[in-house]
Amino acid sequence: MNESNIDSAAEPTTEQPVAADADTSCRLSRRDVVRTASVAAMVGVGGTGVGTATSTDDDSSPPPVFGRDEVVRWYRTGDRDGEERFRDAIATADGGVTTVGAVTLDADRSEAWQYAWDAIGDKRWTARQGDPGFDSAFGGVRTTTGGYVLCGRTRRRGRENDRFYVVATGPRGTERWTQRFHVRRCDDDRANDVVQTAGGDYAVAGIAADSAALAKLGPDGTVEWTNTYGGGRAVEVVTVVAVDDGYVLAGTVTHSESTRQFLLLKTDETGREQWRRTYSAGEDSRLTDCTPTENGYVLAGTTSSENAFTTNALVVRTDSRGRLVWEQTYGASGEEYTAEGITATARGYAVVGTRSSDVVGPQLWLGGLDEDGEWTWRYAFGTERPEIPDALTTTSDGFAVVSGFTDSAEVDDRSDGFVAKVTLPDQRS
Repeated sequence: MNESNIDSAAEPTTEQPVAADADTSCRLSRRDVVRTASVAAMVGVGGTGVGTATSTDDDSSPPPVFGRDEVVRWYRTGDRDGEERFRDAIATADGGVTTVGAVTLDADRSEAWQYAWDAIGDKRWTARQGDPGFDSAFGGVRTTTGGYVLCGRTRRRGRENDRFYVVATGPRGTERWTQRFHVRRCDDDRANDVVQTAGGDYAVAGIAADSAALAKLGPDGTVEWTNTYGGGRAVEVVTVVAVDDGYVLAGTVTHSESTRQFLLLKTDETGREQWRRTYSAGEDSRLTDCTPTENGYVLAGTTSSENAFTTNALVVRTDSRGRLVWEQTYGASGEEYTAEGITATARGYAVVGTRSSDVVGPQLWLGGLDEDGEWTWRYAFGTERPEIPDALTTTSDGFAVVSGFTDSAEVDDRSDGFVAKVTLPDQRS
C-alpha cells in the first residue's frame, strides 16, 4: 500500500455561483437516514494483508456461501423505456426503499426519476423530476420530515455545458424547490452526492471540469458558496460526509492515463481545505464509495497493477484524520473483481461489486467483512443478464438493499434499473 498525505491550510478556489434559479417554498430539516453503499464477494474470493495488492483464492477457512434463491427477499426492475439506472437507494422508516436515478431516452434527452417501494417490494409511487432536457439524478438523501433532496446534473436545450442539479421533494416526490447552477462558468459540472447537516443546510459534492467541487446550500436551496479542489491531472469526488467541524470528501485523483489513487480530503465549515490523503494498492486505484465509521472511514473501489490483465476489489480503512489503519484486496486468478460501494453493519462492513471473466459477463456479488477486513459471509449471485450494482444500503427492518442496472430481457440496447432486498446472515434461521 502506498499512502501519501498533505496537511494543508492553503485556500481552495472559491467562487460565487454563476447561475441559480430556485423556488424556495419549503424548509427542510436534518436527514434521518444515512446513505450507504457497497463492497462484496463471491465464490473463490480471498483477501490479502496490508501492503499487498495481489489476489488469492485459497482461504484456509472460507465462510459459507449462499445462493441467490436463499437470500433475495424480493427483486424488482423499473418500467421506463430507454437506458434506466438506479444509482442510489434511500431507506425509509417503514422498511422500504426509494431508488433514485435516470432514464436516458436518446442522445439529447434524459429524465431523473424516483421509485418508492414498500417493505415487501410493492411499488408505492413514482415521480419524474426536472424539466425536459438532460436531467440525471446521481445521489439523494431523506430528511426527517420524510422528504428527499436529490442531486445530479442538468443540461438545458441550447446550452452546451452541464450544471449542478439539486431538487427537494415532498414525501411522495412532489417538487418543492430546484436549484441549477455552475460551479465554474463554461465547464461541465456534475453533483454526485448530497448530505444534510445538523443545522439543516446541504453539502453537495461532485466535479467541475477536472477539479473536485463542493457547494453549500441553505435549507431553502439558496447557494451560499462553492469551492473547487485540484491536484494531478484531474480530481473527482463521489461521496461527501458531514462532520462536526466541516466536511470530508472521498474520490479519485488521476495522475496519468494509467495512474490513479484513492483520495480523502477534509475541509472546514467554509470549504477551506485542511488536509488530504491518497492511497493505492497498485498503479491504478479508483474509488467508488466511502462510509463513515465510529473512528474514521472505510473506502471501497477497484485496483490493478501495471501489466495486470485483471482487477481486484480494494477496501481501505482509516482513522478520523485519514491515516491508514489497514487495506485489503479481494479477487481470484483470471477474473476481474470490482467493488462498487461499502456500508457499516453491526458486525463490520458489507460490500457489493461485480465479478467477470472471459467466459462469464459481470455478475453481482455481496459479502461481509469484519473490523479487520476478513470475510465473514459471502453471497453468490448470477443471472443470464449482467447486473451492475451502484448502491448498497441497509433498511430500517435490518435487511440490505442493492440497486443498479441490468440488461433488458425484452429489448436489445436497453437497460432496466433494478433493486433487490436481501436477507443478512443475522436474519437467517
